[in-house]
Amino acid sequence: MLNNASLFKKPRYIWSALLFLVLLSLTFAAIVKDLDWELLRQVIPRLNPWYFFSGLSVMLAFFCCQALNYLCLLTSLGQPASFLSCLKYSFIDFYFSGVTPGTMAGQPAQLVYMAKDGVNLGASSLTLLLFNMSYHLGILLLTLAAFLFQGARLFAGIGLLKYTALLGVAVHAFLMLLFLIAIFHAAWLERPVARLSPLLARLKLIKNPEAAKDHLLQQLREYRQGAQYIKEHPLMLLQLLFLTICHLVFSLAVPYFAYRAFGFAGSSPLDIMVAQLLLTLTVESLPLPGGLGVAEAGFLLLYGPIFGLLLTPALLVCRGINYYLPLLAGAGVAGISSLLPKKAPC
Repeated sequence: MLNNASLFKKPRYIWSALLFLVLLSLTFAAIVKDLDWELLRQVIPRLNPWYFFSGLSVMLAFFCCQALNYLCLLTSLGQPASFLSCLKYSFIDFYFSGVTPGTMAGQPAQLVYMAKDGVNLGASSLTLLLFNMSYHLGILLLTLAAFLFQGARLFAGIGLLKYTALLGVAVHAFLMLLFLIAIFHAAWLERPVARLSPLLARLKLIKNPEAAKDHLLQQLREYRQGAQYIKEHPLMLLQLLFLTICHLVFSLAVPYFAYRAFGFAGSSPLDIMVAQLLLTLTVESLPLPGGLGVAEAGFLLLYGPIFGLLLTPALLVCRGINYYLPLLAGAGVAGISSLLPKKAPC
């Protein structure tokens, strides 16, 4: 298990941070290349403050729903937790997921900080497992609902983006299936896992195949614990899914409040939220830190007809609310939390 300091010193995280900074620099260079600074100077001060701060509030609600999920799960497992500590884990997840490819550091970082707060590793692993499962299911349910409401129009006029969005659907469906198999039929995966470690070692992807196999088998045992928990707490699963869908809806609603902050009113909230859902699927289908570059390019394509001449200022406002500002907040929370004393495990 990584300690707090090693999270910032491991070579893979250092390289991830460097990749993030390079992508961030290239993204901003591309955005400001043709930016009309005079237009930006005129527009930003005229933003409707009520809608702008409503967008910030909706983004905070996004984190609060994730925190409530953690709180319900951890307390039901008999672990020490408060709403503020769970909110901290949400911001830490956002930060480490947002600066590493494929969100690879989000869950390990949360496990480290939960352990620092005295949360048992088995309970924290099970909590994150169940939340991730409900997240993938929530995305798939919202995509199905969007398809039922908009049908073939869902992917009309978005060019190559429809393929990355469909890839995102496939990724979430595959992960959801993998979670279900791992939780309810973990024995099916034990033999493939046992054969996977030597293969990865021959490909020079891992150094210690036995340790990797033991780790993966331990994960499968945790999944079996997840299955038992679900069977014993079916209503908790429904509550988890409800809060996760709220968590996702709040995230999808941010561009609508930015749209209204600019003074627009012609497009419906549903159309704007569906566009953001497609953008989310696209971003999550590609292993780039925070979807940098892809998220901005996708925004320009999806929201061009909606924001018109104010498209680039809208991009800066939307990404500022739902990515850059939360990322800074997550970095601050992670940094401050790393300085706090460690608590004894429960």
